[in-house]
Amino acid sequence: MKKTKKTSTSQDVAKLAGVSQSAVSRCFTKGASISSRTKLRVIKGC
Repeated sequence: MKKTKKTSTSQDVAKLAGVSQSAVSRCFTKGASISSRTKLRVIKGC
C-alpha cells in the first residue's frame, strides 16, 4: 500500500502557526500589510 502526501492548505498552516487563515494569505501576498512577527510565525508553520 502506497502512502500519499497530503497537500497542506492555508487553514492547516494557520492552525499550526496560531494565526488566522487571512494572515497566512496576507503573508504570501506582495505588498499586503502584515507584522514581521506574524509573518515569521506563518513561515515557521509551513
